[in-house]
Amino acid sequence: MSQLYTPDKKLLAIVLKLLDKEEKMHGYLLTQRFKSMVDVPVKEGALYPTLYLLEARGLLVTETEDMGKRVRKYYSLSAAGKRASE
Repeated sequence: MSQLYTPDKKLLAIVLKLLDKEEKMHGYLLTQRFKSMVDVPVKEGALYPTLYLLEARGLLVTETEDMGKRVRKYYSLSAAGKRASE
């Protein structure tokens, strides 16, 4: 990931809040919840770099699930992420 990417603080806060409400979510589900929460779709070009940044900062943990020909990546809050979402 580029070191130049700086996500919007509102996007960071919304992602943390969404993940605080549910145990784990994959990217597509996050986009759907985001849209229902703020009635504005989030672009994947903004969401996924934000998720990668939060993971790199230790605020998210990930797990993968084999879905046949695909692998689905789930995101959840780490202990530090839970503290940050409060």
